[in-house]
Amino acid sequence: MTGPTEVPRWLQGAWRREGLARRDGPMEERSDVLWLQTATYFADVRIPNLPVVGGLDGLDERRAFSGVGSFVDPRFTWAHDIDTRQQHLLSSDSALLERQPTFLLERGEDYVERWRRETEPDRVAVLEWSGEACAPTEGPAPLARIVVVGKLAVGVWRHPSLAATSLVRASTGWSTTATLGRLGQEPELVEVMLDRMDRGYDLAGGWIRK
Repeated sequence: MTGPTEVPRWLQGAWRREGLARRDGPMEERSDVLWLQTATYFADVRIPNLPVVGGLDGLDERRAFSGVGSFVDPRFTWAHDIDTRQQHLLSSDSALLERQPTFLLERGEDYVERWRRETEPDRVAVLEWSGEACAPTEGPAPLARIVVVGKLAVGVWRHPSLAATSLVRASTGWSTTATLGRLGQEPELVEVMLDRMDRGYDLAGGWIRK
């Protein structure tokens, strides 16, 4: 039996949401939603499509979060320790996952999300930042975490403000595709750090590889 803190390999990788149905409504997609999952850590970023039509909630609004995932078949639990909607409070959510041949269904209390795999779980990395001086992190979470799966990366910050970024790797290196809020480092510096990581160089001050 899979332990509660282990994520099976078939669930690891990069997942792009391709549909959301609320209650008995139709399956549609109004946001760009990317979920990166490693054996332990996850990161999720959500950017509404423009123009924004109607009200948005936590399933669609501009938001990012990261933490530890656990799976006890068929229920997955996302334990958030960094969330751009919450400054201090730790939170979690859970849903039933249904594995299909070409996609994944996530069934919550009053919604269904359909996910397709974007990238297999190769070239995975998790970076955490505790500050320039590498001092012990205050509180239960690092100041920031970046999850990398293949050519995709999502970083979520809780200092100096709640913020997030998504990046993609091309032949010329990493580039930023979206940002939310004010990151602890300039986006260009995050790109350089990921390029250095790919080359096996030391990370910037305060960053460690988990």
